[in-house]
Amino acid sequence: PEGITFTTQEQIDNFQVNYPGCTEIEGNVIISDDWSGDITNLNGLNALTAIWSHLLITENSGLINLSGLENLINVGGSLEISYNFSFVSMEGLDNLSNIGGTLWIHNNQILASISSLSNLTSIGGSLYIGLADLLTNLSGLENLTSIGENLGINENDSLTDISTLTNITSIPGDLFIQNNDVLTGLTGLDNLTSIGGSLGIVLNPILISISAFASLEYIGGSFLCADNYNLTSLTGLENIVSISDDLTIANCQILTDLSGINNIDSIGGYLVISNNESLISLNALDGLISVGEGVSIVGNNAIINLSGLE
Repeated sequence: PEGITFTTQEQIDNFQVNYPGCTEIEGNVIISDDWSGDITNLNGLNALTAIWSHLLITENSGLINLSGLENLINVGGSLEISYNFSFVSMEGLDNLSNIGGTLWIHNNQILASISSLSNLTSIGGSLYIGLADLLTNLSGLENLTSIGENLGINENDSLTDISTLTNITSIPGDLFIQNNDVLTGLTGLDNLTSIGGSLGIVLNPILISISAFASLEYIGGSFLCADNYNLTSLTGLENIVSISDDLTIANCQILTDLSGINNIDSIGGYLVISNNESLISLNALDGLISVGEGVSIVGNNAIINLSGLE
């Protein structure tokens, strides 16, 4: 009931001897050998079907996957898998269907696959995937239909494909996609209709298109599009008619116009258009009626007039 912490392989191996018949743990479960390399497998935990609080697997240098957790179906709290520098896959979580809190997959530098998450259907909190240098796609999330808070996909050097997010239709919190070096498009977000918080598309250097947002109708916070140096168009945002907070387009070096945000008529916060070297026209703003806080249009050296803001 009070949870358990594993710091050695021996503790894991002896779990079923010390706690015969235990299939559920009500408290937090922590698996961490502080990078000693002692923990190499989780086979001794193969009787577990549920952990009703948080599961934290962190700072294990010898663990390559989660084999041993094949019978785990539910995690009632958050699941964090982080700083496991030999970790290559999510093997072992093949039957996990529900996470009540946040799924945090962070700084597992040679993680190459999350495909074993294919039975996961709901996450009560946020989903965050970051610093997985060898992860090329999000295969394994194709059955995920519900995220309760935020979605963050950040700093994944090899990620090219997020198409398995196609069953996500709403995100109650923020959506941030940033610092993904080889991501060219956002196919997979095609069925997303609402974002309750802010939308940030930042520092994806070869991102060409955001047209996958064609079904998006609502952004509850700010919209930030910045440092996407090869973004050619804002096409995909045509169904957005208002921004509750700030709208910022900055440092998108080959963007020539703002087509795609033509139908926005009100901005609750600031409108910022800055340092877009190739931007020549603001005509897409001609339907804008109100800006709540202020307007800043600076450093767009190709613009010769402010036509569009009449």
